[in-house]
Amino acid sequence: VTSRSQEDLPYIRECLEKDIDPLQRAAILPTPEHLEAFSRTLENSGMRGKSTADLRHVLLCFNEIASVDGDYFLGYRDSMHVVAEILQNVCLSLQDKYTLSLCPVVLQSQRSVEALKRYAVTLEQGEYLRVARHCLDPEVPQDFDELALLCDNVNELDLLLWMQLRFRSKVPLDEQEREWAREIRDETTQRINEALQEVDELGL
Repeated sequence: VTSRSQEDLPYIRECLEKDIDPLQRAAILPTPEHLEAFSRTLENSGMRGKSTADLRHVLLCFNEIASVDGDYFLGYRDSMHVVAEILQNVCLSLQDKYTLSLCPVVLQSQRSVEALKRYAVTLEQGEYLRVARHCLDPEVPQDFDELALLCDNVNELDLLLWMQLRFRSKVPLDEQEREWAREIRDETTQRINEALQEVDELGL
């Protein structure tokens, strides 16, 4: 654990020396199988009114109806609904879309969102999830825009590696491609760190 600025290190050390407070409550989320069963129940009871793959509607209904007792509460993230909206026109099962709603996509980045769409379509077609060409051969960024692009590439590679692992039973998994993606991600991260050592020159 470290920080960009030396003056922040005492605070980090102070936090590391503190005892971690025990959790009072914990969040839980439904599994993809739970959500699929809930969707069928809604459809059989006539409460749905929408297609089986309409994840956003199913999530809204689930959050309205489900209740949790004891030391738990129902986990909920706005990003799940945003991803559900993004994937609305992709022909994937409800379970696959729900799994993707938990993916590490950076919704504030248009490039990250476009990567999610691209990989989702690749998943729909049952093809290999491969490293995008624009992620290859990272160089040390010379300005803030180039640094931001490399950060987007790391986010995209993290998303790719996550999807390769989560959907290895659905699409072929190329172990060499996965190892290559890890190497490119690590190399890109190293280029970012090198640039941050010269932070003044980047105009940050």
